[in-house]
Amino acid sequence: MSKKASLSSLKTPRALDPTFGNNGIIRFSKILNLNTVEASTQTKDGEYFCCGFLLDTNSSMFVIKLLSNGLFDPGFGNDGKQEFDPGELDRSGKAMSVIIGIIQIETRILVIGWTSLLENEELTVVAIKTNGQIESRFGKGGVKRVSIVTSIRKAGIVASKSFYHNPLIIPIPGAVVRLNRDGELDTSFNGTGILPIKDGLNQTIAVQPADNKILIADNHHTANDAVRIYRFTDAGILDKSFARDGIYTTPRPEHTISTLVADLNGVITYLGVRSETPQHHFLAQLLEDGTLDSSFNEGKPLPLKTLENSTYAYDGYFSIDNQNRRGIAMTGLLGGGNFAVVLRYLRNGLLDPTLGDEGMFVTTLGDARGIHVREQDKLVVVGYVHKEITGEAQGIV
Repeated sequence: MSKKASLSSLKTPRALDPTFGNNGIIRFSKILNLNTVEASTQTKDGEYFCCGFLLDTNSSMFVIKLLSNGLFDPGFGNDGKQEFDPGELDRSGKAMSVIIGIIQIETRILVIGWTSLLENEELTVVAIKTNGQIESRFGKGGVKRVSIVTSIRKAGIVASKSFYHNPLIIPIPGAVVRLNRDGELDTSFNGTGILPIKDGLNQTIAVQPADNKILIADNHHTANDAVRIYRFTDAGILDKSFARDGIYTTPRPEHTISTLVADLNGVITYLGVRSETPQHHFLAQLLEDGTLDSSFNEGKPLPLKTLENSTYAYDGYFSIDNQNRRGIAMTGLLGGGNFAVVLRYLRNGLLDPTLGDEGMFVTTLGDARGIHVREQDKLVVVGYVHKEITGEAQGIV
């Protein structure tokens, strides 16, 4: 592992891509007031949708569309943005509490999140057309709400922010839910659209791109604090060809899995956290059959490279390029402040020396909210600038 570096030695624009945005950066404050970015997605055409909350309103949200060159798309909404309030659209008065993610399915952009109520959680989905108009025929006024009653909410456990993938598979406390393109529960998935996960409180999920099999990391700690990764078929049936009867158990305790990703060969990489002081973040890799990949750091967990005297926040974001390099966007914590960092690892677990300083590039963002692969394997990281109180996307060579 490379030695720790200092923030001052790495916070440099030398790796910014001048062909993206304005010399590598596009700042959302140009077309929005105070805002935070919560999620982003990349389309098949290499364009980007980002969504978040407007901080100078009570409940308004936004979606921004960027072209592949990082500029705002003037053909989307109002000069590249659409602002909306879900509670106004369906006249319910209920604001979205947490944004889970955003994705394009056919001609719709779906913003998915939670609305927290007293006795249950509501999955809230807002549909927008590709031109930025609200899809008023979707649900009621463009908003679909799916009530998910959770008994564990009474114990004080609230559905946390997590990730979803295409198809729309969304983790909730104790289960995962799959919705169809119309925002309804998909009954072809486990017969009900809801797949219970035993004792699961905070699942992390991924979908294998080659066969749509579903990976679920159950972060509810068992007696020895190990974490289980389940693999299910597209229909929600446990895939017993994976690991031991469909379940991989981490080999040592004190694990939490923050992020999962699978490549086209079925190789699974996960970002883990050990409950130490400070928290210890690491990568581990499994082969398609659920056994440890001995070609990745000799089959051992690989500690993430960090800055001197810093640690990482819980969440991480993955990308995989056509050279099977794993890009990771993380939010770092240092001296009471935040910074967003991008690392890139080769298939065998070595840092990619062509990125930044020995595989690490520190951005001017305060928090990371997504990472995507641009043409020729360049990277785009999306996040939030604390000082400016605005979202931002940066292109990285």
